[in-house]
Amino acid sequence: MSTNKREQAEIAREIIYSETLQRLLCSMEIREQAEISRWLSKQERRYSNYLTRQAQDILQTVTLRKALMKVSSIAVLCAAILTSRHNAKEAVTKLSFNSNRK
Repeated sequence: MSTNKREQAEIAREIIYSETLQRLLCSMEIREQAEISRWLSKQERRYSNYLTRQAQDILQTVTLRKALMKVSSIAVLCAAILTSRHNAKEAVTKLSFNSNRK
């Protein structure tokens, strides 16, 4: 009978060991899943921040292009005005030179 009790005790220890091992593996799996979840969240934040920066860069580029187009339009207008003034001065000078020659 003592052999039977020893076998039962051995089986009970194996069951307890098996259950303990199972709980340990389960808690390790839960920790790993939590770690993976944190890592994924971190990656999502990084990617989201990257996309936000890219969108801001694109917006700044578009805004800068619009501003440059306005500035260049104003520069062209100023150049046209200066050219027409210069041409007007030249025309007046030529007219006065021609009228002085007569």
